[in-house]
Amino acid sequence: MFGKKLLNIISYLFLGSQIIYKAYAGGLTACTSITSYTTGACSDSTDSGKYCIHSDSQIYKVLTGTSCAVTGDALAGAGIYGFEDANDNSGGTLIFDKGTAGDAITSETNVSLYRCSLNSSSEAICERTYGYFVHGTDYYTINKSNSNVKTAKGKSSIVNQCSSGDDIGTLFKDESVIKLCLDGTEKTQDIESTASVQTYFMINKADNVFTTGASDNDKYIAIEASKNAITLVSKDYDYCIKANEVVSETFKEICGSGTDANPCGSNPLSECEGGLCTREVDDGSCKMKADGTTNTHCGTTGYYILNTTDGADTNGFYSLVEKSNGGGKVGTLYSCTGDNTCEPVPSDNFSVGYYKNAASTGEMDAPYIKCTANNACTILTEVASDCTKAGDITFASVYKICLDAGESITPVAINTTNNSKKHFVSLANSSIFGNQNEDKYVMIDMANGNIHYTAPGKVDAAQTYYYTNLSYEVHLKDSNTAICTAPTTIVEFKLDKSGSTDDSLIVYKKHAEYTTNRNHALGEENGH
Repeated sequence: MFGKKLLNIISYLFLGSQIIYKAYAGGLTACTSITSYTTGACSDSTDSGKYCIHSDSQIYKVLTGTSCAVTGDALAGAGIYGFEDANDNSGGTLIFDKGTAGDAITSETNVSLYRCSLNSSSEAICERTYGYFVHGTDYYTINKSNSNVKTAKGKSSIVNQCSSGDDIGTLFKDESVIKLCLDGTEKTQDIESTASVQTYFMINKADNVFTTGASDNDKYIAIEASKNAITLVSKDYDYCIKANEVVSETFKEICGSGTDANPCGSNPLSECEGGLCTREVDDGSCKMKADGTTNTHCGTTGYYILNTTDGADTNGFYSLVEKSNGGGKVGTLYSCTGDNTCEPVPSDNFSVGYYKNAASTGEMDAPYIKCTANNACTILTEVASDCTKAGDITFASVYKICLDAGESITPVAINTTNNSKKHFVSLANSSIFGNQNEDKYVMIDMANGNIHYTAPGKVDAAQTYYYTNLSYEVHLKDSNTAICTAPTTIVEFKLDKSGSTDDSLIVYKKHAEYTTNRNHALGEENGH
């Protein structure tokens, strides 16, 4: 008897400006424990204004008659319900009905919350839950540790703080509205919001009101914000994690648009067991699926190399080839437009060469992707300081490309502008662009930091002559000032039909060099 009385003792605590009434709660009385409960007839039974929970997990009205009690209608509708039950075997009064205050609360000691969801027969199946709810102007905490409190009378005494781990799982005032602090930064919608029900993830911090978090504070719990209530979701659903700690059940996401069999698409997946959830760690790196259309964090315009050597993860995502995970791995080239729209670079008429690596973090990382085919790409983990073979990239304050082996021709800075520049590069010494005699050359394009060789088609359709300066930069008649104003040297390249192959390699040879030191245009010589 003494123990029972002790459970009903209310102690008063004063914490800052918040008045807290500490008490203990035991839940809604089982229907079979109602005084004089019977499954038979009960004459003259009327609604007692009380409720009980049955073994079928439905909550029923208690009807009382002459020395008997039976169950009446079950609650209908999904949502959060609250009851005050003095544990005197008469049942509990309905003090909270899906967001609306019901009967007056006489003692928060005896308040419990239930989450009810509909089954396939549209019956409300209920389980006990914990969290916060609003009744009139008062805010209540229903704690898993069986210690209930009236958190505040009105908003004025609720603190304005969600900035550290200590604040996780507490109500706080965000300007003029009351929210739940999820991780010290993110928070739920307004507890009094009439917007759609929203589910969030919260760190399962020790001693939180929802689970107590005694030994699982490295896990996450699902918290649902509905009208005037923020409560625990203890069902073992799996979730798709979106921005700002918002989550959505996987079975809801599969009903969305798109063709992806993975319900979460590019969002991380969380699996839950016993109400506790683990989550995929989003490290912020670019990942994408084979078609490129489903990707995450690939927002920078440019080229990426997918690690197709090691295969996809369990959700079908490929990571990038990076210096940190083995830069020598062969991958596939993808192009992204900057709005997370990506696609594999087509294999037809693929441009061999170097592609500026959009995932590079700087000079010491891997600034370029080297490709001999769209599915045969590697990253440059090291860049030479001088030219050992044609087609190499060097670095000395700026990136340059070697046009000839050794220093016979000074390497030229890689063009980073939108305006394409064309240069000839030697095929000697196993160049990326081919391996032939040292007097054979191909023409490459440079623009936006990329260096490409694209097979121009049929040999018979190729232009026979091209003219360059000593840096092998191609100039046409409409841009001839740079090579036609003396003093200058013009290098003439001529098509080598015998060394060329249709749709594969169009080869040129140095045919002539002409140097003048006269201080006039070449066209003025010989009377021109």
